Amino acid sequence: MLSTRSSAVASKKIDFFYDAISPYAWFAFEVLMRYKKHWNVEIQLKPVHLAAIGKATGNTAPLLVPNKGRYMAKDLLRCGTYFNVPVKLVGDANELMVKGSLVPSRFLTAIDLLYPDYLEAASRALWMEVWNKDEDITTLETLERAGEVAGLTKDQRAHIQEHMTQEVTKNRLETYTEEAVQYGAFGLPAIVAHTGGEPMLFFGSDRFPVLAQEIGEKWLGPEPDVPQTRLMHIEANLTSDTFTCYTDGSVDKQGQETGGAVNGGTSSGPFFTSGYQQSLYAGVPPLQRLYYYAFYGHLNPNNLYLVIAISVSPSMLAALNLTRMLSTRSSAVASKKIDFFYDAISPYAWFAFEVLMRYKKHWNVEIQLKPVHLAAIGKATGNTAPLLVPNKGRYMAKDLLRCGTYFNVPVKLVGDANELMVKGSLVPSRFLTAIDLLYPDYLEAASRALWMEVWNKDEDITTLETLERAGEVAGLTKDQRAHIQEHMTQEVTKNRLETYTEEAVQYGAFGLPAIVAHTGGEPMLFFGSDRFPVLAQEIGEKWLGPEPDVPQTRL
Repeated sequence: MLSTRSSAVASKKIDFFYDAISPYAWFAFEVLMRYKKHWNVEIQLKPVHLAAIGKATGNTAPLLVPNKGRYMAKDLLRCGTYFNVPVKLVGDANELMVKGSLVPSRFLTAIDLLYPDYLEAASRALWMEVWNKDEDITTLETLERAGEVAGLTKDQRAHIQEHMTQEVTKNRLETYTEEAVQYGAFGLPAIVAHTGGEPMLFFGSDRFPVLAQEIGEKWLGPEPDVPQTRLMHIEANLTSDTFTCYTDGSVDKQGQETGGAVNGGTSSGPFFTSGYQQSLYAGVPPLQRLYYYAFYGHLNPNNLYLVIAISVSPSMLAALNLTRMLSTRSSAVASKKIDFFYDAISPYAWFAFEVLMRYKKHWNVEIQLKPVHLAAIGKATGNTAPLLVPNKGRYMAKDLLRCGTYFNVPVKLVGDANELMVKGSLVPSRFLTAIDLLYPDYLEAASRALWMEVWNKDEDITTLETLERAGEVAGLTKDQRAHIQEHMTQEVTKNRLETYTEEAVQYGAFGLPAIVAHTGGEPMLFFGSDRFPVLAQEIGEKWLGPEPDVPQTRL
């Protein structure tokens, strides 16, 4: 049995299709390279031509949808922090798209054919050139520099440049590109996992937890070699200006540490340089010990997030200026708010909805549900419905079920997705809007009931019969349900739905779900159900997985 299992595990393979013009492919590339020693999976890098994939599948370039382009500019930098990849924005994204990536893709393909051991380093060097230094990767000068950085000799680089125009290189690039399309790719990065059954396509840099789930491996975050978030206890003796850091331990009722010291025990240096990044105040009255707990976040490893400071004297607080600092942070935390724009026609909005509802008691954030009309957002922004791109539609059918397992949401495929799109969601969106206006305490339950009707039972949510049933499941009385149905056609309901929909577009939404976080500065838009780790990073909260009340998998 062990020998059979070993053979099955050893047979796992990942094909990684990528193009250096895609910064999201860079994120996925770095994650896969970091996991080579953690996952028992063979990873094969396959350079392709993104423009050819778009042409073959009819997929629209994101920059052709203005709201998408604006969103990507912010999303890239946030994801760069999360993945710890030094991505920077290019000066002219349109020029980058016009010049294209055929030349650099042939460059990588030639390396794959001639010197495959250098492909990883050369790919990374190319991404650095375009997405960190904003260099033109279509010039031979840039390719020469990338090859040199990758460790290729002058003769090897000359050999590669000569090989770039040969038929064997062109054919290999075309073959890999066609292969990606055959697997169902419509954009990049495209990750195809082989585990003995049907190949599984994963699109984007945000499906790694689901990928790990499907191939039977362990997801340890974007940096598996960086310790995961842990409870950290720091003990400070202010008289001697030293501190000791403990991890994975606890403090008993008498304040005694039960864990073990790390980093060699006591470390010299100003305590607040580590904890608060402030210097220790001169002339502070002696205090034997100061304890506090903090979470050391792997999402932002330079920060220590204060959780609680135990009792110290008022004079000590004044001397250290901690009173102001604590109250300021407390006020900032309390002011955090999330607007969740959604439509029951979107199953991905259901995933995001359930996660947010689970986190209500874990995050110090006010969450406001705002029903909108997805079709109106698409019309206002010029965004193409996913089902109009055949490969996207086929991918979604599989992706939904895998994500349903990951998020623990009982989603099922509808019998006729095209019919669902044709009937639309104006009626159920007005239904939810009327509930929001009349009986807002029932909005969460009614939203969940509607998703169950359409994305679990495959019922028509445009009929009053289905809406009546959803309202009853949500706990609304017969009189309340009649009141809601009457209110659905009134101007106040239509206006509220229109207002929320326009608000989502103004924030930059181009699809759903749209999560807008307010933390005191500029509102931050997050699209989809796969940005929760990044959202948590940006609002200073802790991501505990899709089910925060379920213990994380552990050895």
